This record gives sequence, structure tokens and C-alpha cells, in this order.
Amino acid sequence: VIVYDRKANEQRLFRGHDCAVRALAVHHEGELVASGEEAPAAGVFVWSAYTMTVLARLDKVHAGRVTALAFAANDRFLVTAGGDDAGSYVSLYDWREKRLLSTADAGKQAIIDLAVNPHAPGREVEALSVGVRHVRFWSLSRGRLVGAKGTFTISNAGSRTMTSCAFTEAAGPGANGSKGVAKDVAFTGSRDGRIYIWRGTQAVSSVKCSSGPVFHLLMKDGTLVSGGKDAQGAVRTWALGSAWPTRLDLTPGGGLQDVGVNPLAGRTTGKVCVRAVAVRSGEVIVGTSDNSILAVNLESRAAKLITGSHRNGA
Repeated sequence: VIVYDRKANEQRLFRGHDCAVRALAVHHEGELVASGEEAPAAGVFVWSAYTMTVLARLDKVHAGRVTALAFAANDRFLVTAGGDDAGSYVSLYDWREKRLLSTADAGKQAIIDLAVNPHAPGREVEALSVGVRHVRFWSLSRGRLVGAKGTFTISNAGSRTMTSCAFTEAAGPGANGSKGVAKDVAFTGSRDGRIYIWRGTQAVSSVKCSSGPVFHLLMKDGTLVSGGKDAQGAVRTWALGSAWPTRLDLTPGGGLQDVGVNPLAGRTTGKVCVRAVAVRSGEVIVGTSDNSILAVNLESRAAKLITGSHRNGA
């Protein structure tokens, strides 16, 4: 795993794994990283992005591969997803104690993404897993993970395969007051380019986002940011509707709406496939399908290439 320091223009390597890394999660405070691998008995490392020090090693987490990871709000628990061709599982670890708390059968289909609800109190855990015809909401009941299938209650539902998910953000100074805070609301991005809004376990509305899959969703400062495959809008921002959260709807926002960026030329072209996004102080960090990373200024929309690659990504 490569960690790049932009200020020092230096990169360091985390070398704990001896096989392919398939999943990463970064704690919201920025230092803790969890990385999962592909192996017959796939493991997970939790380590410091500042010192490269291993803080915990979890062995035999999933058979085959770890496909998604997410830190719980209390930073002590780690939710993992993975499996092999026989099926998928979701597990909950106390990673500091290196202890498995619960594991649950998640069905036969592959899990692609995980999110945890930042509103869950104390030692409670609420999570969402999505994948191939898979949407499940997880909670911890009497020490066991219990999953509830998501149901589509809207008439314009398209693909049931979801490629990304996110909850609304926790309350804070940038959370658009209390408007962006809705404890029972989540978002999923679909393979056919729609964003679904969920209340509880039901999809109550959706909006067309891109021509291809929505690969990443992120709620930041009261705005939803999406990244995906689209000739015109690889990265978009979405404003919460005027009656939110009584009425759950999204409207195209400003900033990066309908902006595509060419990672090789460093100019807007609308041809890039975005796989990951992060927001920080006036810019969006964009990871693309050809293994490039860019910083896009929110005001000027200018894209600066941070690092590039000659290799195509997944």
C-alpha cells in the first residue's frame, strides 16, 4: 500500500501484505488505515498512515478475499466483508483486542462496498453492505450481527446491483446545520448510474446520476459527492432538497457538477472514469480507473495531476 505525502512530495510503502490488497478503509481522523487482502485465508492489517506501524493483525478474516472494510464511529470496531465463490459474509471485530465479535452470512452474491452509520451511539454498530443484487442493513443485537434486506418501494427502480454506499454525516460545524444530519437515511449508487435514497430499509426515491456505474459516494459538509463513469459528469455534487429530511430528494449542486477530468493532460475533457473521491479544504481528490490521482480545485475546476500510472485499473 502506497502512502503519499503531498507537502514533502514523498511516498512510503506499507509492506505488511504478501498478496494482493483488495480493500482499504481510512478512519475519519486520517491516521488509522485498514487493508484487506486476497488469499485462501484472507487477513486484515490495521496500521498507522503516519508511522507505517502495524497496530493489529487479524488473521483468517474471510475465505478467498476481503472486499470491503469500514471503521465504526467509535474507532474501536471494524466491519469487514468478503468471501469466495461459495458466498459472502459480514463480520465485526474489536480490532484493538484482535477479537471477532460476530459474523453473519450475507448471501451468495459478492459484496462491493460497506458504510457505517456515524449516528450509532456508543458501542452500537449500524452498517450497510451493497453488491451484486445485494442491499443489507446491519445492526448489533445482543452481541450478534443481524441483517435486514433493503426493499425497493419506488416505481422507477433500475438495476438492483449497487456499487457504492454512504450514510449522512454526523453533526458538526460543516454539516449544513442540522439539515445534512438524518440518522435513518442512507444513499446507494447503482451499476446503471442512479443514486437511491433510503429511509430505514426502504428505497424511497432516486435520481439519475451518470451513464455508467456510480463507484463512490461521500457526504461532506451537507453535500453529497458522487464519482463514477460518465462522459459528461464523472464527478458531481448534489444538494439536499429544500424540504430535507421530510422529503428525501437531491438536486444537482454547484462545484464539480458535470465536470470530467483527463488525468494525463490535466484538463477537463469528460472522458475519465472516477473510482474514488475525497473532499478537503477547497478541493476534491479524485482517483481514476487508470490508477491516477488528481486534485481538482472547487472554484476554478482546474485539475492537477498528483500521481499517474501506465497501468489500467480495475
